[in-house]
Parts: sequence; structure tokens; C-alpha cells
Amino acid sequence: MMRLTVPESGQYLLCIAIFCLHGCLAKVCDLCDCSISDLNTEIPAVQNIKTVCNEGNIEWISPYGALRVELSYTTGGLYETCFKIQTENVKIKVSQESWKNSKSHFANVLPQSSLLKPLFSVNGKTNEYCLYSNTPVLLYLEPERTHDMSGFPRMNLQYVLERKTPRHLENELEDCRPCDTKELIRSYCTSDFVFVGEMGQVRHREGDDKTEVEFHVTRVVRKLSTLYFKPNVDIQQQYGKIVVPKKCQVRHGGGIFLITGKVRFGELAKTCSPYLSDWENLANTAIRDGRMECPLVL
Repeated sequence: MMRLTVPESGQYLLCIAIFCLHGCLAKVCDLCDCSISDLNTEIPAVQNIKTVCNEGNIEWISPYGALRVELSYTTGGLYETCFKIQTENVKIKVSQESWKNSKSHFANVLPQSSLLKPLFSVNGKTNEYCLYSNTPVLLYLEPERTHDMSGFPRMNLQYVLERKTPRHLENELEDCRPCDTKELIRSYCTSDFVFVGEMGQVRHREGDDKTEVEFHVTRVVRKLSTLYFKPNVDIQQQYGKIVVPKKCQVRHGGGIFLITGKVRFGELAKTCSPYLSDWENLANTAIRDGRMECPLVL
């Protein structure tokens, strides 16, 4: 009996085409955090997700078939897509989908035909993976469950989209430079956390592209209600740990700093870190010139 085999790329396009014959409207992720389930699915299918937030979480319960995730910055322009994936009892193959024009018979239901670029496979937890784009980023996820796996399978994808400038494409250290006046004022007024403190230990993490910097916090200007700075009962002081890209090669420095930043993948990521005295001079000037965007908390 002759068996017809279809190349992997052909299988992918065929799967998409068959799925689209049953309706190829992308399922919009109405919330920043979404849950998708294949628990009662008997026939493998491609589930489409189109996110509406610049940061969120997608949970895939009992992965079966494939998951196609469209990530795009809400206001357009050049942006960076970063994501982390964690799996339990299943291996996930992650590919990036790219589009090209096609005269396919399915052109009326598919926007364009697509090609898959394998990125990596994950069985456990990945580090942060980032890429730049000015068009929607399409991720294609496929489960690979083996006989030695047992237990309930699930996958969790966390994503963060951030606006970038052409300078980021020209200089990989763009995120390491000091914030200018406008950036510093905006960060002070809009960050998830703002505190004053002195730098403690600096540790470059192994197997990761992050550096951890400990700060002895002397004053918390603002923070999200869910954030907590640990107390040091010996010296009646709080301390917190922030992360910065390892490529910035941060070293210990003396003095008192103003630290601003945001929560990113569950960690405190630094945005700006001027000396406190420099910030006070800059803020007073901005207030006098009418450029301060929020009240100054002393």
C-alpha cells in the first residue's frame, strides 16, 4: 500500500488551510491574561490568539494541535517583543512565522501564505527571548509529548512588548545609557516603583543575560501595592533587588541614587538611576520651568 507523505512545511500549510475552512477568524485575547484549553479536543487544530495588551500571560492547557499567537504593539511603530515560556509534562517547539505573498487557493481566507523559522524547543523553562519588529510577531507553538512524560500537560507564555527607537537597532547598548531629562521625568512619574537608596552587592547571573543589583532602600517614593521591599531588622532598613541587562556591565558605585523602574517578568527592572543630588537639581529646574509632569514627592 503506497503511503503519501507531506513535507513538514506542507503539513503546516495544509493544517492551517483545513482549519480556515472551518473559520479562520483569530481568537482575540480580550484580557491581558488568557487561558486556552485543548482538554476536550479530539482532532488536532490550530488555535489563533491575537493579543490586545503590551504585556500579559497566555496559558495553554493540555496542548494538542498547535497554537498561533499574534503579538503586536498597541500603537504600532518599532517595538521589541520579549517572551518566556514554561512547560509542564510537555515539550513545545517554538517557531516564528513569516509572511510572503501567495496565489494560493486559500488566499481569500488566509491573509498570506507563511513560512516557519524554528527558534527553539523547550521542556521546562526558557530564559527571556527578544526580537525587534515593526509588524506583528507571529509565534507558532507545537507540542511534542513523548512516551516518558506523564502527568497533566500545560504551557505558560509570558510576553512583554516595548516601544523602541531606531537607535536601538544601531547600538545594542542603547538601553544602558543614562536617561536624559525628559526620560527621567517621565519615568519618575509613571514607573511601577521609585525609591532612594545605596547600592549593595552586584551579581552577574550564570546562564542568564541579567545582572542583579541589591539596594539598601532609605525611602520609597512610590510602588505598586503588590511590591514588597524586605526589611533588614539589624539596621532598621529595607532592601530590594533590581535587574539590569548583563551587557551594561554594571559595577558597584558609591553614593545615594534615585531608582525608577517597572515590574518585568516578575522582577524589578531598572529604567533610570541618577544620583539623588542630580535628580533634585533637575526636578527643581523642571518645576520652575513648568516641565514637571507630576508632583514631586520629598
